[in-house]
Amino acid sequence: MHAFHSCPSPSELKGSLIRKTNPSQIQSIKTEEKQRPFTPLSSCKAMPLSIIFSPLLLSFFLFFSLFQPLTFATQKSYVVYLGSHSHGLEPAQSDIERVKDSHYELLGSLTESKEKAKEKIFYSYTNNINGFAALLEEEEASALAKHPDVVSVFLNKGKKLHTTRSWNFLGLEADGVVPPYSLWKKARYGEDVIIGNLDTGKYYIPVIVDKVFGRNRRALVMKEWVRFHQSGEESVSMTPKMVLFATETICRPNLHLCIIYEKVMILKLEKGSLLKCHTASDITLKNLFKYSGDGAFHCKSLLPAIYMGSVSKAYIPPNAMSKLIGTRYFNKGYAAYAGHLNSSFQTARDSEGHGTHTLSTAAGNFVPGANVLGYGNGTAKGGSPHARAAAYKVCWPPINGSNECFDADILAAFDVAISDGVDVLSVSLGGDPAEFSEDAIAIGSFHAVAKGITVVASAGNSGPSAGTVSNVAPWLITVGASTMDRSFTIYVALGNRKHLKGASLSEKTLPAEKFYPLISAADAKIADQSEEDALLCKPGTLDSRKVKGKILVCLRGENGRVDKGHQALLAGAVGMILANDEDSGNEIIADTHVLPAAHISFTDGEAVFSYLNYTKEPMAFLSNVRTELATKPAPFMASFSSRGPNIIEESILKPDITAPGVSVIAAFTQATGPSDAEYDKRRTPFNTQSGTSMSCPHVSGVVGLLKTLHPDWSPAAIRSAIMTTATTRDNNGEPILDSTNTRATPFADGAGHVQPNRAADPGLIYDLTVNDFLNFLCNRGYSKKNIQLFSDKPYTCPKSFSLADFNYPSITVTNLNDSITVTRRVKNVGSPGTYKIHIRAPPGVTVSVAPSILKFQKLGEEKTFKVTFKLAPTAVLTDYVFGMLTWGDASDSFHGNVSGITMTTAKTKSNNNKRMLDYDGQSATPFTGNRTYCDCTLKGNFATERNNEALKSYIVYMGESSFSPLSSSGESSLSEFDVQKVTKSHFDLLGSYLESKENVQDVLIYSYTKCINGFAAYLDEAQVTSLKGNPGVISVFENQERILHTTHSWEFIGFEANGAPTLSSLQKKANFGEGVIIANLDTGVWPESKSFNDEGMGPVPSRWKGTCQAGGGFKCNKKLIGARYFNKGFASASPTPIPAEWNTARDTEGHGSHTLSTAGGSFVPGAGIFGYGNGTAKGGSPKAHVAAYKVCWPSENGGCFDADILAAFDAAIGDGVDVISMSLGPSRPVEFLQDGMAIGSFHAVKKGIPVVASAGNSGPVAGSVAHGAPWLFTIGASTLDREFSATVTLGNKKLFKGSSVASKSLPAGKFYPLINAAEARLPTAQPADASAMSLICMKPCSQLCQNGTLDARKVAGKIIVCLRGINSRVGKGHEAELAGAVGMILANDEESGSELLSDPHVLPAAHLTYTDGQAVMNYIKSTRNPTASISPVHTDLGVVPNPVMAAFSSRGPSLIEPAILKPDVTAPGVDVIAAYTEAVGPSELPFDKRRTPYITMSGTSMSCPHVSGIVGLLRAIHPDWSPAAIKSAIMTTAKTKSNSKKRILDADGQLATPFAYGAGHVNPNLAADPGLVYDTNVIDYLNFLCAHGYNSTFILEFSGVPYKCPEKASLAEFNYPSITVPDLNGPVTVTRRVKNVGTLGTYTVKVKAPPKVSVVVEPSSLEFKKAGEEKKFMVTFKPLMNGMPKDYTFGHLTCQSFLKGKLDRKKVAGKIILYLGAPGTIESTASISPGNTDMGVNSNPTIAKFSSREPDSIVPAILELDFTAPGVDIAVA
Repeated sequence: MHAFHSCPSPSELKGSLIRKTNPSQIQSIKTEEKQRPFTPLSSCKAMPLSIIFSPLLLSFFLFFSLFQPLTFATQKSYVVYLGSHSHGLEPAQSDIERVKDSHYELLGSLTESKEKAKEKIFYSYTNNINGFAALLEEEEASALAKHPDVVSVFLNKGKKLHTTRSWNFLGLEADGVVPPYSLWKKARYGEDVIIGNLDTGKYYIPVIVDKVFGRNRRALVMKEWVRFHQSGEESVSMTPKMVLFATETICRPNLHLCIIYEKVMILKLEKGSLLKCHTASDITLKNLFKYSGDGAFHCKSLLPAIYMGSVSKAYIPPNAMSKLIGTRYFNKGYAAYAGHLNSSFQTARDSEGHGTHTLSTAAGNFVPGANVLGYGNGTAKGGSPHARAAAYKVCWPPINGSNECFDADILAAFDVAISDGVDVLSVSLGGDPAEFSEDAIAIGSFHAVAKGITVVASAGNSGPSAGTVSNVAPWLITVGASTMDRSFTIYVALGNRKHLKGASLSEKTLPAEKFYPLISAADAKIADQSEEDALLCKPGTLDSRKVKGKILVCLRGENGRVDKGHQALLAGAVGMILANDEDSGNEIIADTHVLPAAHISFTDGEAVFSYLNYTKEPMAFLSNVRTELATKPAPFMASFSSRGPNIIEESILKPDITAPGVSVIAAFTQATGPSDAEYDKRRTPFNTQSGTSMSCPHVSGVVGLLKTLHPDWSPAAIRSAIMTTATTRDNNGEPILDSTNTRATPFADGAGHVQPNRAADPGLIYDLTVNDFLNFLCNRGYSKKNIQLFSDKPYTCPKSFSLADFNYPSITVTNLNDSITVTRRVKNVGSPGTYKIHIRAPPGVTVSVAPSILKFQKLGEEKTFKVTFKLAPTAVLTDYVFGMLTWGDASDSFHGNVSGITMTTAKTKSNNNKRMLDYDGQSATPFTGNRTYCDCTLKGNFATERNNEALKSYIVYMGESSFSPLSSSGESSLSEFDVQKVTKSHFDLLGSYLESKENVQDVLIYSYTKCINGFAAYLDEAQVTSLKGNPGVISVFENQERILHTTHSWEFIGFEANGAPTLSSLQKKANFGEGVIIANLDTGVWPESKSFNDEGMGPVPSRWKGTCQAGGGFKCNKKLIGARYFNKGFASASPTPIPAEWNTARDTEGHGSHTLSTAGGSFVPGAGIFGYGNGTAKGGSPKAHVAAYKVCWPSENGGCFDADILAAFDAAIGDGVDVISMSLGPSRPVEFLQDGMAIGSFHAVKKGIPVVASAGNSGPVAGSVAHGAPWLFTIGASTLDREFSATVTLGNKKLFKGSSVASKSLPAGKFYPLINAAEARLPTAQPADASAMSLICMKPCSQLCQNGTLDARKVAGKIIVCLRGINSRVGKGHEAELAGAVGMILANDEESGSELLSDPHVLPAAHLTYTDGQAVMNYIKSTRNPTASISPVHTDLGVVPNPVMAAFSSRGPSLIEPAILKPDVTAPGVDVIAAYTEAVGPSELPFDKRRTPYITMSGTSMSCPHVSGIVGLLRAIHPDWSPAAIKSAIMTTAKTKSNSKKRILDADGQLATPFAYGAGHVNPNLAADPGLVYDTNVIDYLNFLCAHGYNSTFILEFSGVPYKCPEKASLAEFNYPSITVPDLNGPVTVTRRVKNVGTLGTYTVKVKAPPKVSVVVEPSSLEFKKAGEEKKFMVTFKPLMNGMPKDYTFGHLTCQSFLKGKLDRKKVAGKIILYLGAPGTIESTASISPGNTDMGVNSNPTIAKFSSREPDSIVPAILELDFTAPGVDIAVA
């Protein structure tokens, strides 16, 4: 008997209960609900007599006996196996009758008559397997076993039945997208392969609607295979053609076809109803349609009566023909035990769910939105989603508690399935290991494999005990079970603040963070029940008076896990904690509990019981369940997965492979609830199950793909490909662990974890033929006659065959006393090549291979090699030892074969009577007997140990990709082959620096393949050093973390007046940016925001090649046309696995939604925050399409990593965006080729995509500006003319204007007592002193209103004054509110000066300047009863002067290249209102439960997207302009005066310099027509890099274009729209060129020279006669005196246009910045030292040196052009 491979610990069998007992349908005694895999009873501990003779069980046995016919009393059912048949694969009816008659004759010779024999036989195996199943007495069975024509006679034994995320985990898809290298794509998703499944049947709906002709052509397709869909006892024989009812025109208008069994019938459609099918006997599928070979059928014009008009093409997807093409059931073997079966058993319908689950895992179609009770949402699909499926029901409700699948039925199913024409058979069931000739699965699979059908079987669920693996025949693929990188997590919080992580799929939840009383089930027992039974939460043991309203703690064991929860629920518990017993250890399972519940480990359970024992009033709460993805480590072996060694034939390693088998989501029956318990009335179409039953169909699906891709491969070749390319490493890059957290051995994971994509191209395979298997049986001791019956072919055992020569993809040597040589042969199935051997010998064993090199010159060529194992002279093996053998193709990292090595001897205990240790110091696998075991499991590459602690993530940058992702028309020209080629080159390069190429996939994070050439990977220092020396590598730099650096603002910069566009508005001219695509690299986007509504939007541009990545319920539209997320770089640096819910582009922080809506948000009337600042929100390009690229993640230090940023650039360039906005950057300036953003933006600009970046928020410190690359557009931040003011009035009638957007307000004019926080401190909150705390505070800590410092007795009912600093501004208000304050005055510290910010405070508040704050504090000190009032917030518009530079805005000069003025311009960046996430409150603090769709934010992050929106408008009206031309237009038309008509001020009230604002404040309306522009091309940028110090070789690889540095590269000739001379010791001449982009005319220069410097421009006038004409001019600077102070000085250069002798309004203005005198002593930390060959820098580098004065006294010196028309700012130092 066999049963599901789905298993309880032995202790759980004691309390077995009858689940259902009704006369109409025998059900089972179940030990535990279906979520728990089952163990064969024979492998479990003996049950106590008290249990065996329980009244319940006795009543069951009496009841069961009523259904056993008396004639069965001395009979049992047996299988009589006679071997093979002489007839072919498709026998005639006469052949079948002849075989049946021979069976009757054989049995009749031992019984009373042939007629009696007919009564006894209930199966005749007539198709492929020769034999029968019959009810026999022992004497008859014994006599048959001696008959010369009988191979074996064995009892009809019962056998047991042994996920959405798993295919992603296996690499067939990535984040819901199928990558080009996926085996799915290569194998067309398993198209047309037929996968048969022996299980509990299939739950299905007969007719399903399928879209088979695309959008406008639909059809109804019958999903049964009419060939053998079973109806009752007999099967209907029909030809396997589809039944198609077309509902729209196919070949002729108003003419429809009904295709039935190859006949075509014409349907006439009238008024939407089908009238009649008219036979057209001469019309067939063949002459109606012509198959084009590309998956499409074309109408043929052979039949004039049908075909009229032009040829139309109707596409029929592969899965549209049929999906579930066959169902059969087999129950006669089961009936031989159960007795008569009623009509409810005469069906293949699955009433238990197991068969539906396994078959859909192997071959299920794509089903979006699959989940279990709302968890694990994703697209469910099988391994071969386009394969056809056939269900063979052989398993039925259990008998005697466990057995449910019987040998007789299994063998009958094999016999029929082989004839039916299946390609793959998936068998998720098995029993105890048995001799091959007495095992129905081994027999049936042998005949299947002999016919070329691959059979995949589950290893069993009796682990972790050694020697428990079942289905061990060498022709089978045996699959173990391991975890995947997804968990369903729930947390238990105890009253002592301990948090314990558990697992659950509870449909119900408790209120968030609400604590409930906690009680142990032992303490909740009814008086007459034992504590032991009550602790197990058995029925009838719990006292509801003690349990009601509490969380109950139950111990795992005996009764079902979900049943325990049911008992707790009945007793009134609000939740349950299920604690593991010691046997269950760390294995926790996510069950579909009926109440809130958490399953925790044994260790955590002990912690809970300890807390209960030592706490008077224990409390706990249960969090909500959440789905976590990318959990680590994964995979690790499931404890239930049966282990080797193979006790039937120890020379064959079993299992072969492991695959996902824990908490797998797949389809489920709706005939029962998810827990399979009678009380469970829930129904779900998908369910989670665990067991090797679940891992088996994963491999079956992979086999289906390989069968499609390689139809000529044998079953052995397919198995070899899977085994030899498996991995033994988890997603941490460490060896796969066992469930005990020790290293797993091949007895657990076989060859390793399946890697489908690599199995498609293994290079070499170990093939086996039927004769090889017969030789194997010879060696096993089978007689020649028996083997001949097995094979039905003439066969003679070889004289000297040894199991050492059996060509299995692993090598197992038993009893290695001295030395032994084994032989293997490998076949080339890849490209010709040379393979070299690599060996990792087991400890104490020497290994040699001859030959050590194999050269293959053609496909299909086979070569033999020998492996000799020899004990080392002093070695004494006491247990298993392991090693590895690898055939590696030196020229191809994708090809290789690896073999593991394992050995042992007789002793399994050492002299101290402890378990022997493995070579890694872990406890080795136990095995009884005197033998040595050598497991040589072949794999794709030679694996090595790696110390992950020494690894960091790095980016290896290799320059420009040799393939362009965009053609000249903007269409994608990058083929899948191109991507694979680039990826392979990365594998090759990285693999050459690793000890084993197999490790490449473990350390590779990203492969940049579209436009940028390079990769991100985990590397150690030695590898980094080696890679830096590679001539093909430009730079290697650490994956650094980067930090994240508006309604009225557009009116402020001139787009509108009083809410209406002005006549000169650039927005109006550019039609609001229509058709432009703006990309944003940030924290993602909140897609539901009205700012991303697509109402009124035009169609998505055809050039768009991006995607909308699934996750988090994300949906895109015509506005938000794309969203992607990149978090591998972040994950590589994270000390803990990132939560599953982070795999989404959804914005949970608000920053990305804010910036993207500022750049390109739609029109949203009435936007504001808490009623303030109401207006119509819109982006700079409100009709542009937008795309979000999420690269930033929650982190204290920023959370945006170079690896992710570079991956986003690579994707965005290929997606076809027009503008890239990037409000993030480094915390300090970084050298260009060490900066992922500089690299990514260069490649974008090279493709014509402007990149706009924030300058940073490290101001007002000089030299703090980020993004110094000249191809980037760098933006500073300044204020706009709107303030959110809250006025503080003191009791002395003094008024102070502050800022706030507090959501609450105080009554107008009402005064409250006023207190300084320093006076309101708790006694324990001491002011700062000379201790270490003072180094943190630098001010009285209590005055900061930090957590736990305020005394509520002193604060309640008062307005409190808090000092700015250390903790967050809104957090201070929260502390004040908790202490009872009615309001807060937030006073700036001295460092913050006059900078005020409008924060969303939680109580009435006002933020004051440092000066005003001091006045308030002095008032408090000098007044006995100080009072104050805070006015409601008021929105003030037209505030003067504005703009003013924000103090936080980073300043120049550029530390990386001082000859380039940075920032370029400034734009609004203070208190900008824009869209926000609704995932967090406006303060982003945990306590903030408020939600608002719009919010104010401040930073250069806010100013950057303002300019991005403007760039989008300029792209719309000037699509031919280069990124440099656009930047020039904006810079040369910027303004340096505020709305007071005076120079822009800095935050300290002093005049701002170009180092703060660059060229000035953006003035977009003028930028539309600048007259002249300073254009720059790629060669200019390469010349710049030459002048900066890079050599030609590096620049060539960086750019991907032919290039050589000019002999005299000079930064003075770089055509930037500003002029910066960093060291003016004498005359310096710079060259610039301007291009005419406006009207024709003459421009005359006007110079405002910097002080003490003469400026001469030649020529002084430029005449332009045509559009696009370029002219050069030179500017010579000369200091007028020596010995002057060393500092920066500023000037201005303007070209005025004259048309027809009249002055035109156009001006081209430019800044001049000069540094006077000798270089100072302050050196850039990013300077390039001479001889730095790693960077390819020339020996005379540029070193950035600034002023000899202290940094605080440096006049900010970076130039951004200030233009009213095209012009140049000049900075001279």
